[in-house]
Amino acid sequence: MDKVRHAADNSDKAANTYNIDKKGFAIGLVARSKRIFSKRLYDKQKNRQSLQDGNREWVTLLASVCADGSALPPGLIFTGKDNTIQSSWVEDIEPGKHSVFVTVTPPGWTNNEVGLAWLEQLFNRYTKKKARRSWRLLIIDGHGSHITMAFINFCNQHKTLLAIFPPHSTQSLQPLDVVCFALLAQNYSSAVTQHLHDSQGISGVLKSDFFMLFWRSWQQTFTKELILSAFENTGIWPLNPNVVLSRWDNDSDSEYETPPPIEAHDWRSINQLYKAVVGRNTSDDARQLRRTLHHLSASCEILTAENKGLSAAVAAQNPLKKKRETLDLRQQKKGRSEALLYSPSKVRDARHRNRLNETKRLEEEVAKHHQREERAAATLRNKLEKERRSAAYAARLEASRQRRAEEAADRKRKKQERDAAKSIQLS
Repeated sequence: MDKVRHAADNSDKAANTYNIDKKGFAIGLVARSKRIFSKRLYDKQKNRQSLQDGNREWVTLLASVCADGSALPPGLIFTGKDNTIQSSWVEDIEPGKHSVFVTVTPPGWTNNEVGLAWLEQLFNRYTKKKARRSWRLLIIDGHGSHITMAFINFCNQHKTLLAIFPPHSTQSLQPLDVVCFALLAQNYSSAVTQHLHDSQGISGVLKSDFFMLFWRSWQQTFTKELILSAFENTGIWPLNPNVVLSRWDNDSDSEYETPPPIEAHDWRSINQLYKAVVGRNTSDDARQLRRTLHHLSASCEILTAENKGLSAAVAAQNPLKKKRETLDLRQQKKGRSEALLYSPSKVRDARHRNRLNETKRLEEEVAKHHQREERAAATLRNKLEKERRSAAYAARLEASRQRRAEEAADRKRKKQERDAAKSIQLS
């Protein structure tokens, strides 16, 4: 690199040196932990494992830290259809209180578009004011989303130098990997465990629970002291290559590397190892050891197959039946990336639009209900009016019939009177 591009190497270098990396969360799984209980309970084989929800829905974190001890707002990638964030996932995010960006991809992982969106909408937005006219140094791994031409061109146009770790070296060289993420995973596991303990296992870990569990863990983990320690322990700032190089000072030939364990279902390899260790020993103990190894290998393979089938059956028969509400996201495309990262204010506005839409929908339902009631009332009125008219018509017919009968009876009576008078005259 030429001298102009080395402008970032000055007294403000720490404030302009950043590391970004990603970390995945299976939101219901906790890391291994130690438990204390009595030997009696252990022998009962009922309390050998800690409570665990087991929800493997995936959320990816995009984290970035600075060598001056600060951290950029985290980016969270949920699993779902593009640009369809469910309101329940982000209902706990409050603008002004939570500084976080969210987006969604079908697998829940980052991709080229999300990587470029993070660079444009988050990194550049939160670092350009502090950098002013200085160059920024962004230290990244070799993930494909970080080394696209669009990503590199944007960095060149916005005075950002890229430093890419060699392959398979981030576990030793990258600040986030070496220090931060292990503690973040531990704190998140503790938060999940506490959540399950408080609910006594009745309430599982859903996507709607993830943010508050994550945010509590993020605040506990990403302190200024830890971030400074991360850069120091990797020799990036203060610059000290010996911090890393000293780990390989020992003669590698003198180090003993433990071979990996044999898979439980690989009985042939287990039997070969048994023969190599035990040799020609034909004692009862040796034969019992061989039978025990064979029994454990077969049992493990059977249990693995049964567990796989049961897991599939439970997953098929126990879908989450919860009403989902997609946020009304109307953010316009900015920059070159097709992906969008949504800030707390954008989420708040989307939730507000959802509430307005829900209020409008309820008002329309109420209006339709009133219309249905009015139509039913009108139908009833028409029916009653028709019955009234029918009854009035029937009454008029009955009155007319009675009047005609009375008139006929009166005529008959008068005729009889006339006939009687004539009979008297003739006699």
